[in-house]
Amino acid sequence: MARLTLAAPRRLRAPSVPDVLAQALDILPQRRSFKRPHTLARDATVGAIAGVVATYAMTLAAQRMYARLPARERYPLPPRQITESLLPRRVAESNVEAATLASHALFGAAAGAVFWPLFRDSRHPIGNGIVYALGVWTASYFGWVPLTGRLKPAHLHPPRRNALMIAAHVVWGATLGRAARALSVSLTPMGRGPLRDRPRLTRR
Repeated sequence: MARLTLAAPRRLRAPSVPDVLAQALDILPQRRSFKRPHTLARDATVGAIAGVVATYAMTLAAQRMYARLPARERYPLPPRQITESLLPRRVAESNVEAATLASHALFGAAAGAVFWPLFRDSRHPIGNGIVYALGVWTASYFGWVPLTGRLKPAHLHPPRRNALMIAAHVVWGATLGRAARALSVSLTPMGRGPLRDRPRLTRR
């Protein structure tokens, strides 16, 4: 004679108070199914903005390290040398500084725009940012910069200046990863929804 065994009833977990409040206030209507769609344009824009922020942090860090160099090595850093080599000879100093700042920020934005679409799903954006920054330094100062005749390869530069540039790129990469992640998850107020504050257009 076959025995019938009854399985113990499952205990239903009571929802937590924060979950109940969130559902009641419509803060988290579909918590599990919600996933923000990503687009290349948005990720590139986030990366570009983070790249400019990271360039600002990099510039501040480079200034502090530059002040500690021996006097004979305190000549303009590579961004200034590269920019000045692209400008006409008779340009006012203030314009050269402005062009250097603008070109450095634009390069940081372009590099950031490439970075975030590639690494937005990474769990370690800061670490990936540092590795990416070191790759940018290597490709620049052993690659396109000497190939275009703007500067000598990095191994021919003074070691302390190389160390400064590498450390500055580490700051840039860490800031890039952190800023891109923070900005990417902070776009909820700019998402879709009813535009209730717009004036209503009346048809004639």
